[in-house]
Amino acid sequence: MVSIEPRKPDHPLRYLKIDAGVFNGQGLAATADFDSHKDFIARAGLKPYPISKKVLLSFAGSYLNGGLLQSTKNIYYLNRKTFKLDSSQSNFGDIAPRKYYGADAQLKIACKAGFTELRAEYILGTQTASQLSSETPASLPDPAGSYFIRQFDGAYFYFLQNFISPAHQVIVKYDWYDPNRKVEKSEIGNSAYSLNATDIKYTTLGLGYIHYINANLKLVLWYDKVMNEKTSLAGYNNDLPDDIFTCRMQFRF
Repeated sequence: MVSIEPRKPDHPLRYLKIDAGVFNGQGLAATADFDSHKDFIARAGLKPYPISKKVLLSFAGSYLNGGLLQSTKNIYYLNRKTFKLDSSQSNFGDIAPRKYYGADAQLKIACKAGFTELRAEYILGTQTASQLSSETPASLPDPAGSYFIRQFDGAYFYFLQNFISPAHQVIVKYDWYDPNRKVEKSEIGNSAYSLNATDIKYTTLGLGYIHYINANLKLVLWYDKVMNEKTSLAGYNNDLPDDIFTCRMQFRF
């Protein structure tokens, strides 16, 4: 990896930070690198910039260009709302695509109790995975297996607010992940299309409270309202009862 980050206090590009590198692309679930193909990842952004005495702004763009070795000839592409098989013998040894694009921004405003923060990030791209999961595979499929290629997008939005003092903070988080943004919810489970639960979009509204008891100890109370698309697929006709409440005490040493 190569990083560009001028450190001189008077450098004209002192708020710029660029990182670019070549990485193993097998994902966190893999126990070892399973092919020789590498992913190129880059991020360029503006570090927290004081647009006034009380306001800091930062933003960045990111890019990942990678892929997986095609150890199988069976590649499924989405065509007119349904997956179509390409089983050409020439698929063996080719690279199935993984391309991500992202943009994020943060705004931090000082107030009497501490800070008000707004954070946002949006990602989209092409993901190669399996029929029953949109995650990067932990291993290559055998020659009889298959790859499924989907267009995805997702976003994260945060609102953080200190109140009373910097020791107390409330957080509102809203996010979504759509593993297959080319299809509509009513088409998932429809017998005319080869779609399944992997293609369902999920949206989450999170509400939380953090109490910083001291420099090394904090209490976190968090509630996630998880909402799935209401589809034509059995078991996913309505929102599932999968909300989560978390109470966590964290100690740092």
